[in-house]
Amino acid sequence: MEGTRRIMTSESNHRHAIGWAARLAVLAVLAGSATAQSCCDGLDALAARPPAWDNGGDAPWSVRVQASYEKRDGLQAGDSERSADQALARYMSIPVAMTMTRVDTIVGYAVNDRFALSLDVPYVRNTMEMGMMMMGMYMEHTMDPLSGPGDVQALGSWKVFGSGDPATGQHALTLTLGLQAPTGEYDARTSSGSLIHASMQPGTGAWDPLAALEYAYTRGRWGGTASLFGQYATENPHGYAFGDAVTLAAAATYAPWDAVRLRLGPTFRHVGESDDRKNWHTNLDSLEDDPANTGGDTLAVAPGVTVHVLRNLSLDVAASVPVWSHVNGIQAAPAAVYSTGLTLQF
Repeated sequence: MEGTRRIMTSESNHRHAIGWAARLAVLAVLAGSATAQSCCDGLDALAARPPAWDNGGDAPWSVRVQASYEKRDGLQAGDSERSADQALARYMSIPVAMTMTRVDTIVGYAVNDRFALSLDVPYVRNTMEMGMMMMGMYMEHTMDPLSGPGDVQALGSWKVFGSGDPATGQHALTLTLGLQAPTGEYDARTSSGSLIHASMQPGTGAWDPLAALEYAYTRGRWGGTASLFGQYATENPHGYAFGDAVTLAAAATYAPWDAVRLRLGPTFRHVGESDDRKNWHTNLDSLEDDPANTGGDTLAVAPGVTVHVLRNLSLDVAASVPVWSHVNGIQAAPAAVYSTGLTLQF
């Protein structure tokens, strides 16, 4: 009996560890994508995160690879559309289309059933098509793609409390604290030596504290989450500071089959206005280089599905579709974000 009890305890601890590894991967995705402030500030993979209580495997490690894509091809001022002609009445150069592709590799490790660590290493590729007025003529050109490693994020997560059983009702509250390191390039230049737009740089060049709080509940095939994520944006060596960011998200989940879980919920994101204190990136003739055209609020609807392909392997696909937004100044209008991720636990 004593030997059996030890085996059962060991298996239970493994399940707890697996859950924490999965939860940390989730929160790393939340931080890594929700804080991506280069290129398309709306890129936010909250919608693509798998439910925190989806467990599998029998070891505390997890590796997740997630790809996200967003393309903006319209302009907006406040909560209204703006045409290129309206923007060119104020600026000589405007963005016509902005595209961001991002791949996050997240490694998570559950130290025990209450504490876990993770590291998120992103790779970013940004492109932009520009429109400009030259000698009274309108011209368009495509900038060379800018790609490279983004800012790495290290996170620690602590289960504040957890109780209950999934069959009758299980609650969990998780607090996560972390730091974004300036590992991505933030001072890339064109072939002529001009500094590329701050919004196009793969990294921010700043050390930014991160914090998240998530509540999760599940009972039988139904469940839900509520999350709060914050990033305090610090100044980089150029004196440029992206706006502080806060993301609120909620989702209801339902598992029609044991291996499939559906989710749907709203995501609200607020980003403050950027501050270019040394004017390295400011050009008031360029819409994209005017700090007044940064920051705003976006409300999106986020559907998604997670499928357990194998016991230790899960695939999820999701989208984040804006339903309302209000931006400062004139900006590229928020667009839908599409994400897919593969998580292995071992």
